[in-house]
Amino acid sequence: MPFLTKTWYMAAWSAEVGDGLLRRRLFWATTRSTDTASAEGDGALRALMAQAFDVEDKPMIEAAYHNLDGADFWDRKPVYLGVDAGGARARRAIQSLLAKERLVSIGSPQ
Repeated sequence: MPFLTKTWYMAAWSAEVGDGLLRRRLFWATTRSTDTASAEGDGALRALMAQAFDVEDKPMIEAAYHNLDGADFWDRKPVYLGVDAGGARARRAIQSLLAKERLVSIGSPQ
């Protein structure tokens, strides 16, 4: 099937970090447009992504949660780089939705 030679391959993983109340499941993904039908390429890509997450990302994420020491993220007045803007917007949107959900549940009869 020649039309499949120009397709993209996407791989996604998830992992848990932290424990107790700080336990979170994180998701990440990557894509490639070359060598898409290669089991060897799949393995290499998976190994690269796992190494980057397990050795680089996961320890930093766990240390950041640990450093919060139970405090609210925004109460710590975080300083972030421009590349953090999307994550910060998502965090604010989720917190806003959760606050609205709490108001609705408080106001609803049980």
